[in-house]
Amino acid sequence: MTSELHSPLPSRGGKRIAGARVRLNDSNIRKLAAPEIGQTLYRDTELPGLAVRVLATGKRAFVVDKWHGDKQVRVTLGSTLHLSTERARQLARQALGKLAEGINPIEQKRAALAHSASLSEILETYLSSRKNLADRTVYDYRRLIECYLSDWKGRPLLALDKDTIERIHSDIGERSPAQANYVARLLRALFNFAKEKYPDARIDENPVQRHSSVKAWYRIQRRQTVIKTHDLKAWWKATDAINDDSRDYLRVLLLTGLRKLEGAKLERDLVDLKVRTFTAIRKGNITHTLPMGKHLSALFSARMKKTEGQRYLFPSWGAKGHITEAQKSVAKVAEISDVPFTLHDLRRTFATIAESLDISSYAVKRLLNHAVDNNDVTSGYLAVDAERLRKPMQQIEDFVLRHCGTMATDQLKAAKK
Repeated sequence: MTSELHSPLPSRGGKRIAGARVRLNDSNIRKLAAPEIGQTLYRDTELPGLAVRVLATGKRAFVVDKWHGDKQVRVTLGSTLHLSTERARQLARQALGKLAEGINPIEQKRAALAHSASLSEILETYLSSRKNLADRTVYDYRRLIECYLSDWKGRPLLALDKDTIERIHSDIGERSPAQANYVARLLRALFNFAKEKYPDARIDENPVQRHSSVKAWYRIQRRQTVIKTHDLKAWWKATDAINDDSRDYLRVLLLTGLRKLEGAKLERDLVDLKVRTFTAIRKGNITHTLPMGKHLSALFSARMKKTEGQRYLFPSWGAKGHITEAQKSVAKVAEISDVPFTLHDLRRTFATIAESLDISSYAVKRLLNHAVDNNDVTSGYLAVDAERLRKPMQQIEDFVLRHCGTMATDQLKAAKK
């Protein structure tokens, strides 16, 4: 070590910098002492801003360490094993030149990475950062990319401009307006995510915003289909023609108003037959506890016996461990009863029955696990727990069974045995 080695210098604000000054060359770099812990910077006396960073492990790398405005910028140039001191000085001068021109090399590198990140890469980063997305949502997002944006999945997301997105939206819309809107909403979310995740990329505008400006979104009529009261008897009877698991699953959805996945993922441990309550879990691990009506209690009791040793009330041999699809059962029940329906129609039917019974809007929202309007001051004082929902649940169940005829009552008796 030469006499050019000096004690550490204070940085801006008076804080001490771990390190020293030394005239860097290929020979003495190998002799620089490693700290016991952390790292030490040895700054070049010949080119201010160039330094060698030595880790406690003994690893050494050339870096540029320089203040840029009110930020301290440290750019790694490369290992001392692979760069000569002379080459490191050349690279350092380039980096220092950029800083002198007001260009931050680190921000420039991050911007380049962001602009080169593919649609698939940003999607996966987005999915990993969103901790509460439901499995089905993750599946749908990936499926949208594969089905409608396969030509773009390996290309940079930020290369998608307004005209390209508008053309993609129109092309998909010729086949399915709903899917076209879904794809555009996903792209909008990814651009918003990229804007926050990669600020150095300086994404000033979300290109999907044009859809709103020019009113390019397809108008999708919300489904309003329900099972009519006079069709309930035929529908209920038709469920006897399918296997017991599917039959019970469909009836649970009708009698509880649960979403299809909430019903499919009902866990045995979350069913309390003593107090006659059950808890469903929706996306984001949000729990929803409801009381059981008398018929539902008997149905759940029978399922608890049938699924002993299983995790779910509606188990499956599939990877999920619970039923995931009921399309064949739905189709068969619809064919036999001549009552076309979807699984979500059962939820709408439950809500429609609740409203027809003059159950309070607050109770209906709680039964359906809908968010209560934050602007509604009255709802803030209303704590509607499971026990207070028992009467309206029983009212809805009684309505369904009454219109299904005596066979529903007979099955209730059989389930109790």
